[in-house]
Amino acid sequence: MVYGNITSLKDKKISRIVLGRSDLDGRDKVASFKFLDEMYSLGINTFDTAAIYQNYSEAVITEWIAERGIHDDAVILSKCGHFNYWRNRVHDFDIKADIADFLAKPGADYVDIYMLHRDDETVAVSEIINCFNELLDKGYIKTFGASNWSFERLLEANEYAYKKGLTPFTSISPQFSLAEQQGDLWPGTLSITGPDHLNERLYYEKVQMPIFSYSSIARGFLSGRFSSADDPNKAKNILDADIYRAFMCNSNLERLKRVEHLAAQKEVSVATLSLAWVLNQPFNLFAIISSKSKERMTENIQALNVSLSAEELKWLNLESE
Repeated sequence: MVYGNITSLKDKKISRIVLGRSDLDGRDKVASFKFLDEMYSLGINTFDTAAIYQNYSEAVITEWIAERGIHDDAVILSKCGHFNYWRNRVHDFDIKADIADFLAKPGADYVDIYMLHRDDETVAVSEIINCFNELLDKGYIKTFGASNWSFERLLEANEYAYKKGLTPFTSISPQFSLAEQQGDLWPGTLSITGPDHLNERLYYEKVQMPIFSYSSIARGFLSGRFSSADDPNKAKNILDADIYRAFMCNSNLERLKRVEHLAAQKEVSVATLSLAWVLNQPFNLFAIISSKSKERMTENIQALNVSLSAEELKWLNLESE
């Protein structure tokens, strides 16, 4: 495993591969704890979760960390403020309600990295920044960030924080992968892939703001489960409708074809090379990876050892012939 650091959590190392599992099942703690033990044995010490995840997934992680006595080493990235059927939920009382629920879970003392899951641009950034700073002051969270926030809103929020002498957002969690997202993966999700987001990527490269990228191999589109030469109907049968809609296009199939070619040359899997493209970017990046087996996660971790030249990075992304 390779580890990185973020300034606001300087006392903890953060694995560059972050476990993202929204389907951990609190109804079967034996199996869930066994799986988390396996991931931890591979060097993964950072775990992505959220209040909205079903089957008590968030509570599984907090209780496992407490039972294993690894609170000083493990890093929890949790998310609050997900919308519900009736309304958006990013007011200060929504954030405070979610942190209260988090702290009520077994073994939960604080959140290392607390992120807003979504945004509501009708809510003033001042209300949000003030709320998160209050949680910081109380010790409920160690740092905070934003998932699926627009670049403009993030800058607006941080400018307010700087002017008021408050702590700003210090990390982001957007979709980012070699495959370019063609539309919302889910309602309200945002990506930083593609030419429209070049200025954002240049900014994040310059300031080295930590990026926790989700769907880092395009939710399985670049996993090797189907090939660029297959009938597209095979991909439709393998991928769910949201993933197929978000990533299936000719340009992404060409990217997959190039990954297959270079992966064969480097003697690694398609999934490994796809993830290596993300990890070789000039960002302070941590890739959130959902894996259901130790073997598959071991394959993903190998991406940390795959070096790609600037020319290879551009060629894979169709920026050169």
